Amino acid sequence: MIQDIFSHKCISIIGMAKNSGKTVTLNYVIKKAAEQGKTLAVLSFGRDGEKIDLITNKKKPRIFIPPGCFFVTTDRVFNKCQIEAELIQKTGYKTMVGEVNIYKTRKKGGYCELAGVNCVSQVRRIKEMIEDRVDLLLIDGALDRRSSAIFSDGFILATGAVVGNTAEIVVEKTLFEIQRLTLPELQEPGLLKIANGVLEQGRNAIISKDNEADYLSSETSLVIPGEVGAYLKSYTPRAIILGGAVTDSIVKELLRFQVRDCLLIAVDGTKIFVSSKNLKLLEKNNIKVMVLHSLDLIAVTVNPTNPDGEDLDSELLVDKLRERLRGILVCDLMKESILERM
Repeated sequence: MIQDIFSHKCISIIGMAKNSGKTVTLNYVIKKAAEQGKTLAVLSFGRDGEKIDLITNKKKPRIFIPPGCFFVTTDRVFNKCQIEAELIQKTGYKTMVGEVNIYKTRKKGGYCELAGVNCVSQVRRIKEMIEDRVDLLLIDGALDRRSSAIFSDGFILATGAVVGNTAEIVVEKTLFEIQRLTLPELQEPGLLKIANGVLEQGRNAIISKDNEADYLSSETSLVIPGEVGAYLKSYTPRAIILGGAVTDSIVKELLRFQVRDCLLIAVDGTKIFVSSKNLKLLEKNNIKVMVLHSLDLIAVTVNPTNPDGEDLDSELLVDKLRERLRGILVCDLMKESILERM
């Protein structure tokens, strides 16, 4: 099963919440990739690998970088880590914790904190710098930084007991996030051409039944719903194309004007910030949410432990998710029996 993961060139690992097992998942994939002789690169969209979580002030798993592995962090953070590595390339990105650089470990690996990459454009540029040198690029992300997934061939989602106090709640919340991240791609050639043209300009637009584009003047998600509502007073659109966030406020306007048989088009699933209730209401009105770039779910890892609450039954969580996610690898990486099967 693990071989299916390594058929991808670039993988994002996303945590549903803190203590969902994201770093354990990252370490496991790193270890397995190294065992298979993969040339590997690791970067974090944010910060990870520190001994103590800077927000919760609790201990957390370190990140082990194997020999011959590329990794991205800042010079000041690197100097504090006990790891032997050579500087491969400076990125030119300056941060509060130093300049972001690309390093490569020598004969011995070691533990290192990954830090300094804090915006989408940096992830894109660093990926371009490094991807031709490696077999696999791993991007460490989080649910609030899930846009890291748009640069990947697929993503692994880490979930667990911190998401809810029952297995049923964890499963439903996890499935909802997966639904948002794996929305279907727009396929219709004519509308796809229009959507690409709108989004390449960084614009938003309402598309009439005659495929005419009315560009919105608003640029922020706070103002756009009102402008969309003004259009809906006059006619029912064929599609609404949004380059930024798709929010509940926009959905409420569509529902208020009883819009039906319409497409709501976003760049990708990381731009969808709509509640489960409102997504169901959209479906009821035959308003389809579609994207230009769909994200591929590779696997789901489960952490049944909640350091601030009650633990859940690991086998129950895994079984319930497997039942709903047929064909997708779902596992608790801390269970030896599962590791042996992998």
